[in-house]
Amino acid sequence: MATTTPKTLTIDEAVARIVNLDYIPEGFTLEEMLSAFQEEAEVNLEAAGPFSLEDDLEDMEIRLQACNARLAFAKSIQEALNNQIEDINLGKDSLIDISPDNGDQSRLTSESVAHWASEQYGIDIPEWRNSGETPANISWSDVTIKLKANNRITFSNKNGSYKSKTMLEIDLLNRTTNTLNNQGAILLGLAFGEKYPKGSSAEQKDKTAISKLRRSLVALTNIKDEPFFPFNSADGWKPKFNLIDDRSALDERAKEKAVHVEFKDDRPYTPEGDEADDYIARAEGRKR
Repeated sequence: MATTTPKTLTIDEAVARIVNLDYIPEGFTLEEMLSAFQEEAEVNLEAAGPFSLEDDLEDMEIRLQACNARLAFAKSIQEALNNQIEDINLGKDSLIDISPDNGDQSRLTSESVAHWASEQYGIDIPEWRNSGETPANISWSDVTIKLKANNRITFSNKNGSYKSKTMLEIDLLNRTTNTLNNQGAILLGLAFGEKYPKGSSAEQKDKTAISKLRRSLVALTNIKDEPFFPFNSADGWKPKFNLIDDRSALDERAKEKAVHVEFKDDRPYTPEGDEADDYIARAEGRKR
């Protein structure tokens, strides 16, 4: 049975999904549940005694370490989300959106949490992303992606399906400056035929960046396969899809339309002042 995606959720509910805790009983908090797993692992290890098999003791120690790490990670994510809410209350920009119907506690939109988790921690929550249905029998080689004016991006596939989104929706734009972020700049560079990364090897920051770009491309197309050919020193990460910088198409169409506009009035006319400047600019535009 399909799980219904919540539109809004509490911080505990958001963190529970991020740390993959599937159930919080009513009346308990996320921290209490994770602490319970931690305490159980600790008790089992202490009760094992010196006569337990070495392999069993090692498994118990690993389980306790994992439970400790999971609890610490959850606390860090909770703190980070609380800081995001505090920033919003102070009028600062945030990747998180708060529902206007908060009630007694802040409720976050699931889609914004998915974007935040992906952008900040590389954690994908596909059921919370608004990416539409998965196309049938479509691979990346069937896809053409176009970068458009006004920070929009489109894609089409062999079936003629077409989708348009803003770059902000798929995390290619900096929310504060409204300019391309790192993964957006990488995509633009690939559209120009540039190699990424420029060197012969991939550093950790390059691997992180290409991972973020992949999530943006999946959010656009909903194609889960790997969108890039395997990294090699000669080509870097090369896209499997067609990529076109189409941002100037609107200007080109405007120029083409201007060329075909005929001036019907045969009377002599001599413009003056600002009007003359506008007239010259239009004339030069027609010549180009």
